[in-house]
Amino acid sequence: MTDYENSIREIIHTLNCIIKYLKKLTISYDDDFFNELINIYGLINYSRNQFLPKTSTFITDNHAFNDIFFNYTSVESMILDLFMIMESDIIKTLDKNDIELLDIEKTETILAFAIILLELLEKIIDTRIRLNDKSIDDEEYTLLNQEYTNEIFNMQNDFYKLVYDEKIDFRVK
Repeated sequence: MTDYENSIREIIHTLNCIIKYLKKLTISYDDDFFNELINIYGLINYSRNQFLPKTSTFITDNHAFNDIFFNYTSVESMILDLFMIMESDIIKTLDKNDIELLDIEKTETILAFAIILLELLEKIIDTRIRLNDKSIDDEEYTLLNQEYTNEIFNMQNDFYKLVYDEKIDFRVK
């Protein structure tokens, strides 16, 4: 297996692990909330500072992925913004060691939206890999890519409603 193939397998595997972890996640108001938040914070921090930048560099540096660059970066930027909002809220809660400071409904809304974005990111990358592997043809790839572009457009509208209309980001007054 080549370095390229290993890298792409690692990316897809890690992305699926992140999605699986977030889907199983529950935040409770019990005594264990601090440990739960530390784990969430660690995953978000890793995703924001290691995984997504590394994946972005891989996609940027490999010309076979040029045609998904716009879709990838559009989805990635929304994920990064949502994770930054969550990270900030979690830090405030951890600093005061008070779970009452964390708006669970807001956090769950952000998580649900982030999971949808991560799944879309996985589909975008996987579809390009399938074209590279010749398991789909150019026509099917073009249709799927257009579908993802439309999905991203709709999700961007939902993202702006969530962040700005519902003012989940503390920076929005």
